[in-house]
Amino acid sequence: MEKFPRPSDPLCKDLFEISLPFLEGHAQELKIEGLSRGFFQETIVPIGVYLNLFHQRDKPYLICLTGGQGSGKTTLSNFIQLFLEKACGRTSVGFSIDDLYKTKEDRKRLAQDVHPLCKVRGVPGTHEIHIGLKTLDSLFAAKPSTLTPIPAFSKPLDERKPKSTWQVFEGKPDYIFFDAWFGGAKPLSEKN
Repeated sequence: MEKFPRPSDPLCKDLFEISLPFLEGHAQELKIEGLSRGFFQETIVPIGVYLNLFHQRDKPYLICLTGGQGSGKTTLSNFIQLFLEKACGRTSVGFSIDDLYKTKEDRKRLAQDVHPLCKVRGVPGTHEIHIGLKTLDSLFAAKPSTLTPIPAFSKPLDERKPKSTWQVFEGKPDYIFFDAWFGGAKPLSEKN
């Protein structure tokens, strides 16, 4: 693996200048106010340049972003994906563990059958893991014409969005971004 680039590296400086208009435009679309240019220059561009240094291969790279709830994982993922696409010509797709929540009705049944807390999003057992695995399997095995629906969940409505509204990714991406507040977490032994 290449060393992680610094914002002062010539390639990062050049790509920062090229990418700043579309990165700032995306921040406006998302209604993010007060986002400093330093965020793009010191975070997004170096990460994007680093990922772009990964050699091209048949299998997508799976990039998992993890951090506390509300820490900006999905927003970070979106900006990096935009940079990779527009500045580097690489394809990517992303989704979140939040997009895999069970429906409100399924969580209500779980609350009755398993534990009352299962009615709330985020409790173990409240995710449709098979949807995430099916999505990943489709993306990893995709041919150029493969269409993969990307799951989506509405937090304000507390409900999975209708499949007819999901983004559909065509082909096999160079990168699959997945963000999860407990991504990579290992279970603790019950003996502890």
